[in-house]
Parts: sequence; structure tokens; C-alpha cells
Amino acid sequence: MNLLQGKTLIPNPHAPPHAPDNQMYTYGPPPIPFDAPGVLAVVENPKAANYPAGSKARYACNTFNYTYTSLLKTLHITFNGSPGQLGDAIGLMASLKLQALELMNIDLDNGLKAGPSFEYQPINP
Repeated sequence: MNLLQGKTLIPNPHAPPHAPDNQMYTYGPPPIPFDAPGVLAVVENPKAANYPAGSKARYACNTFNYTYTSLLKTLHITFNGSPGQLGDAIGLMASLKLQALELMNIDLDNGLKAGPSFEYQPINP
């Protein structure tokens, strides 16, 4: 799929067997419709510090960032000699998804929704 082109990326039936990657595929049917009203109006380039101190958005963003940092640390441990930690990493991924969805349900004063900032945060304030 390619939303930018509005078309589906499909294998190019006319590409020679060893063609470069950019010739191995082409755009074709089915079209990918873009539903602009269905796009959630989330704040652009969010940062935890941009949410008011003590606000629900700041708290949720800090919690998200702490979980995100914990996930990065756990993945580092997993890929550097402790593969048994993969289950913990997967659990953190699920938590991160839920926290992001919760964050994007918070209305801001500017009419937008809060969003996750993916900032490194080793402690949870």
C-alpha cells in the first residue's frame, strides 16, 4: 500500500529477475482512498514539556515516555545476550499501544488531541 500515491504497490510483472528494487514494483489497483475526515487531529511534534504541568496530558505523556524508555532498555537487554527478556518487551509494547491510545483521547485547549512524544525518560516523575 502507498497512501501518498493513492494506489497499491504491486509486483511489476515486466521487471527482469534481477532488476533493482525500484523497478521490481509498480503502482496499480486497487486504489487506496484517503478519508481526510477520518484522520485524528493530534498535536504536531508533541513534547511532554508542552503540556501544562499537572495536566492529564502531561501525566499521560510522562507515563508513555517512561514505558517507551523501559521498552528500549528491555530490547537492548534482549538483543545483547538475554533473549529470555523478549516476553517482557512484548508486554511493554502492548502497554505502550494502550497508553498511546489513551493519550490521543485527551482533548487539548487548542481543539487538538494530545499525542505521544517518544522522549527518553529513565525515571517516572
